[in-house]
This record gives sequence, C-alpha cells and structure tokens, in this order.
Amino acid sequence: MLPRVLKDFKASHPKITLALREMLSPEQITALTSKELDVGLVIPPLSGQEFEHLVVQREQFVVALPAGHLLARGRGPLKVGQLASEPLCKFLATVRPVYTKRSTD
Repeated sequence: MLPRVLKDFKASHPKITLALREMLSPEQITALTSKELDVGLVIPPLSGQEFEHLVVQREQFVVALPAGHLLARGRGPLKVGQLASEPLCKFLATVRPVYTKRSTD
C-alpha cells in the first residue's frame, strides 16, 4: 500500500519532500502532538486524541494452524468463537499493545 500511495503523492506534489521514519503508533501520537510529525500512519483506535483521521486500509488477522488441524480443514473464514478453546500465541503487549488489545477484545 505505502509504495503506491507515496508514488501517487510524489506525482501530484513534486515540490514537497517527504522524510519517512519508522515509529510505533504510540510514538507517532506523541510526535504528532508535539508537532514533530505532520502525518502518521497509525493503528486505531485513536480514542481521546484530537486528530483528524482517514482509514486508508483495513487489515485482516490470519490464523496459522498446523497441517491437519481440525480448524484448518474447513473452507472459508473462521469465526473468532471457533478459537475460544485453542491455545493462542499473540503479540507481546509491550511490543504491539494495539494488536494485543484487538486480538483479545
């Protein structure tokens, strides 16, 4: 997604220089608040924040299962309830707190 967006932006705004930085969403919120950043690509939610926002992409979670697992034999998407009794590895809250929250809500 990002390469296409950057190419389109550069084509329509050739006099603007972009400087890209890799930051986690909470770091971006802090930098946006302090006006260190003009634009951020963050993972929602942005509750309580005073920012305008536009959804540019929706992500899907993918479940990885061992070959032969009962749930891997089905066709089509799984329902979250089907995973309720399965042991689950998830994102570390200290590394990706938003993903952790989204995967357990």
